[in-house]
Amino acid sequence: MNKYAELILKKGIQIQVNEPLLIVSSVEKIEFVRILTQTAYNMGIKKIDYLLEDDILKYKAYKSMNNMQKTQERRAWIEACAIHVNVEYGKF
Repeated sequence: MNKYAELILKKGIQIQVNEPLLIVSSVEKIEFVRILTQTAYNMGIKKIDYLLEDDILKYKAYKSMNNMQKTQERRAWIEACAIHVNVEYGKF
């Protein structure tokens, strides 16, 4: 897993020393988030922030929205993806 984390950081998102890193992941992937975090610190990354989400709670919130809210939520999500990189086990 350490080599995979290094591959994501160096080749996938090509992060550089002293660049900030935002890790977005579901809580189910916390073990890999910890590996990714340590790898980033070892590479000289100084600032790491996290956005951890629970997929079940997110799904329940999504189900409670009406169609207009769902459309707005999807647009906001697409815009947010342009700002940060979503790093999870198996995809980046």
